[in-house]
Amino acid sequence: MIHFERRARVAGVAIGILALAGLVLRYGVFISSAWACGQSTWRATADFYSYFTILTNMLVVAAFMAPGSFFRNPKVRGSVTLYIMVVGVVYELMLRQLWHPEGAQFLASVILHDAVPLAVVAHWLLLREKGALRWSHPFAWLFFPLAYLVFALTRGAFTGWWAYPFIDASQLGYLRVLVNALELIALFVILGLAMVVWDRRGHRALASMPEPDEFDDETERLPGLSGA
Repeated sequence: MIHFERRARVAGVAIGILALAGLVLRYGVFISSAWACGQSTWRATADFYSYFTILTNMLVVAAFMAPGSFFRNPKVRGSVTLYIMVVGVVYELMLRQLWHPEGAQFLASVILHDAVPLAVVAHWLLLREKGALRWSHPFAWLFFPLAYLVFALTRGAFTGWWAYPFIDASQLGYLRVLVNALELIALFVILGLAMVVWDRRGHRALASMPEPDEFDDETERLPGLSGA
C-alpha cells in the first residue's frame, strides 16, 4: 500500500510539472503575440486566464503539487480528472481543425490539450483510490464549468472578446450559445457518470479479490503446493 501511494505521488508530481511547463510556455508565446499586436500586458494576461483550458491545467497543477489534504480528496481529484478530460475531448472534436499552431505554440498546445489530459486520466484509472465516487458527484462537479460559462459570457459581452467560437454570442446569438452550452453540460454529466460506473466496478472487483491468507489456505489444500 505504501509503495502504491508513493508511485501515485511521484506520478502526480510529474504530471503537475508537465502541466506547469505547458502553462509557462503557452503564456510566454501568448504574451509575445499580444505585444506584437500592440496589446497591453494586463489585457493579454486577462485574456490568457479566460480560457477554460488554462484554468483547468492550473487545477491539475494544484491537484498534484499543492500541499494539504483538500486536493488529495478522491472526489476533488475526480472533478479535476473530469474537467481536463473534457478539455481534451472538446479540443479534439471542436477546435483542432480550427487552429493550427506552430513551433513553441504547437508544443504548448500538445502539452495542455493532449499530454496532460491523457496523463491525468491514466493516473485516475491506474492509481486512484477506488470506490470513492457517488452518483451525485458528477452533478456537483458542474459548479466549476457553469461558473466559467457565466464568467466567459459576461466578459465577452462587456469586452467583445470570446475565448471560444462556440460561445461567441456576437456571431452565433445567445440561443445557439445556450444550445452549445447544454450540449457541453451533457458531456460533463455523461463522462462524470461513466467515471462513477468505472470507479464502482473497480471497487467491486477489488473487494471480490481474496485476502492473502485466503490464498495461503487454498495453497495448503492443493496437492504438491503445500511446501511438503
